[in-house]
Amino acid sequence: MRLVDDFVNQWQVQVVFHIEVDGEAQPEFSYYPLFGQAAEVEPCIVIYAKEQ
Repeated sequence: MRLVDDFVNQWQVQVVFHIEVDGEAQPEFSYYPLFGQAAEVEPCIVIYAKEQ
């Protein structure tokens, strides 16, 4: 997906960690996800290098 690739390149994303509880992802519904329309998403931690 070009939108995701552009985000990763622009923000110089280093690592993405999915947040899990007892070894399983805990999906949740988001009306405003970072990419695309409202959908079920999995929370994660994004480590990036870009400075403002």
